[in-house]
Amino acid sequence: MKKLIMSFALCLVTLGITASCAKIEYDNTGSISGTVIVYSAGSTIGEPISNALVTLAPVQKNTYTGTDGTFSYEDVEVGKYTITVQSPGYHANRKDIHVEAGKVLQVALVMDIVE
Repeated sequence: MKKLIMSFALCLVTLGITASCAKIEYDNTGSISGTVIVYSAGSTIGEPISNALVTLAPVQKNTYTGTDGTFSYEDVEVGKYTITVQSPGYHANRKDIHVEAGKVLQVALVMDIVE
């Protein structure tokens, strides 16, 4: 019985040491979710712009807006970035942003029509 108790105690100690050595991982990424809309006297203000090219720099990731003008980037490392949006017939626009760990950053980008 004494050997059984000692074996059990040794297993518990081994388990405790193994568990305490487990690597702790921290969330070091966030997400970006945004909308690209029109702002011009000749158009409906707030109308979404579809198929606009959205570039995230300095990592040079590209995506396009959907038919509702929305775009998103997932698993973006924490840090400072610049988002640039371009679409034929509109003036390009850019915005400096900061991505925080575990958060979704909401971004609105407005584009003027080229006249």
